[in-house]
Amino acid sequence: MGKWRAGIVGLHRGGGLVSTLAAHPRVDIAALCDVDPALVEEMGAGFRVPEGRLYTRFEEFVNAPLDFVVIATPSSTTRTSPSLLLMQACTCSVSRPPPTRLMTASAW
Repeated sequence: MGKWRAGIVGLHRGGGLVSTLAAHPRVDIAALCDVDPALVEEMGAGFRVPEGRLYTRFEEFVNAPLDFVVIATPSSTTRTSPSLLLMQACTCSVSRPPPTRLMTASAW
């Protein structure tokens, strides 16, 4: 069986996840996405992600050929992200901190 193609969104929070996933023998870091272009390039080079699979726009990232995605962005930005990935038939894990206020807990 081949390797699973992983994508990570939110490299400031998800940077450690990239290292952990890359260490797994059946995982290939296939795409990275963050709003910080310098961070995307730096991590892409470090994990040998092809230049064409480095994204700063989530709307482009969702079209990458991936088996699963980890979203590690702030809560305010993750409301529509999982649904866009599910529409692409991609497994999605959302990693975000717990809410800090009671009002936001109900939406979490």
